[in-house]
Amino acid sequence: SSGAVQMLNSLVMDVEPAVHRPALMILSNLVSDAFEPHSHETKVLVEPIFPRLIEFAYRQQDLAAQAFACACLQNLCQDVGFAYMLRKFDMISELEWLVEHSPSEHVKRFAAGCLFNTVEAIRQDIQHRERGGWHARCESGSTRYTSTYASGSGLRSPSCRPDVAVASAVEVYPSYNAPARRGVLSRVLPDDEELDLSPLVMQELAKREVDYVSAYAR
Repeated sequence: SSGAVQMLNSLVMDVEPAVHRPALMILSNLVSDAFEPHSHETKVLVEPIFPRLIEFAYRQQDLAAQAFACACLQNLCQDVGFAYMLRKFDMISELEWLVEHSPSEHVKRFAAGCLFNTVEAIRQDIQHRERGGWHARCESGSTRYTSTYASGSGLRSPSCRPDVAVASAVEVYPSYNAPARRGVLSRVLPDDEELDLSPLVMQELAKREVDYVSAYAR
């Protein structure tokens, strides 16, 4: 219900760290198209705390919360509106940095999924407008990644988009000193000519593509 989502939003905004992980974990499920049939309505309610999710994506001192935040962003950015919001917050280079340098495999995985969904949503939006159309949301039929913490096995949405599931107990790694960011995905706007990804990031995205093909073939 909307009341439950609003309560989770309040917990995410709370100053008490103990409530952040469970709230982020639940929200990552509720905005997953594979887990929640009415995820679109939930995403609308979650939009006001989008900047807060960005904050958690930077929070290296709590890699569990960071992983859950990246999972939320991954699922939100299936929608082109959120994809553009992510770029507006200059998160592209940060996601690339996380894929390359985070000590947490969970963070790497969800950051790669978020990066893929963001670039793919914007790419399809650009192509659609170049053909003379416009749409506010990216519909089904594309390769997107969603995640759920509900169980250890993948769930399928009606559109057969893959669900990347992990256990709710995300491993907590020690904090680390992050080197300076370097953005290698330089252009994703309509007048851009290419999407320039580092070899390591491309390797991670290739793994996601393999996961998709394998899930779809089953």
